[in-house]
Amino acid sequence: MYQMSERSTAKERGYTITSRLSRDEARGLAQELERAIQAEGRIRVLFEVQTAPYGDFGALWEDLKFDLKHARDIERAAVVGDGKLQKVATKFFDAISSVDCRHFPSAEREQAWAWIAH
Repeated sequence: MYQMSERSTAKERGYTITSRLSRDEARGLAQELERAIQAEGRIRVLFEVQTAPYGDFGALWEDLKFDLKHARDIERAAVVGDGKLQKVATKFFDAISSVDCRHFPSAEREQAWAWIAH
């Protein structure tokens, strides 16, 4: 399950992922981001991840499709969380994509919001 942060703006979107996403939830999140991209052009996103984000391969597939289609539409992506896999995956995606990606520990949530705002 995911929830959009109250701090989100049209150009800066924040989401908290509290449980593993189903394929339908991943598709819904992708559609929300696509609408923001259509309205604003390039956007910045923050994902606060409290658990492994994907409940099944279908959810991962929806995310990968979105990433391939919109990599140039995301200016910055912050991942906030304390999992080692989150840190490694963020560094990997930063290295292979045109998106500026950074990982922040949960204690640095405010710094993550400041980073995507600038």
